[in-house]
Amino acid sequence: MRLQPFDIVIKEGVEYAAGRKWGMVVRAIGTDSSGKGHLVIDDAAMGDINSLVAPMHRTSDNLLGPLKLGELTYVIPPDSVFRWVGDSGSKCRLIGEYVFLAPGETFPTDLLERYHAQANHYRTFVEASTSLDTDASLPADQEVEVLTLTPTAVETYVLDGPVMVSVENYTPSGGDLALRFKYDEAYLDTLLEKTKTGGIDVLSCPRPPADTTEEVPFSLEKNPVTVEPAHTLHVLVRNVKGEAISPASGTALTFTVTAIVTFKRS
Repeated sequence: MRLQPFDIVIKEGVEYAAGRKWGMVVRAIGTDSSGKGHLVIDDAAMGDINSLVAPMHRTSDNLLGPLKLGELTYVIPPDSVFRWVGDSGSKCRLIGEYVFLAPGETFPTDLLERYHAQANHYRTFVEASTSLDTDASLPADQEVEVLTLTPTAVETYVLDGPVMVSVENYTPSGGDLALRFKYDEAYLDTLLEKTKTGGIDVLSCPRPPADTTEEVPFSLEKNPVTVEPAHTLHVLVRNVKGEAISPASGTALTFTVTAIVTFKRS
């Protein structure tokens, strides 16, 4: 067996195929599709991404770059077909390794195991937005629920990457708004109920990170939050400024939360 790196771009609407004696292991993936898109391998859909959470290239406007898959690689065995499904005309960048087989050699067992599991266990993202009424303020010490995540009985989500927040029609300063998490009815951060400290300042959660905002975004990589079946994670934004926060006249406060996650279906 011989490994050879690849870094290729595939186009929406085109079908590609691995060879009879070689396959592929995708270790990172990116796209220019602003809407959700995913890689399809032998008619099985992989995790959704878009150009926000997995841009094709790491630039000053989006420092995330292609989404690294870690142990959850996408395996394309010999004779398999694959394609990109996303916005019309969009592209997908695949980074990884070709696996070339010697005469009489079979595709590695561990890669075949990953191939059979990958449609039910992959990296993706969750996202939601909420808006207040036009000209409505967010009172001091009040919070708004932006994203709610409730897995089904066969699903598990693990927030193990960047959690990003954007605010429309108001430009927050440090110490104005804080990101919070509540699992079922219990806040994961209880300090904010008793003191003036707590939560994650939204300026530490740029959507996306850029050289004009914050280059190192808040991430749950080292402290993942697992959302188990039949439980609910609430992601909230709280006004910690000490006074009401109001939108520009004639507009509405709008909050969007995007989180990179690992998804598993049993």
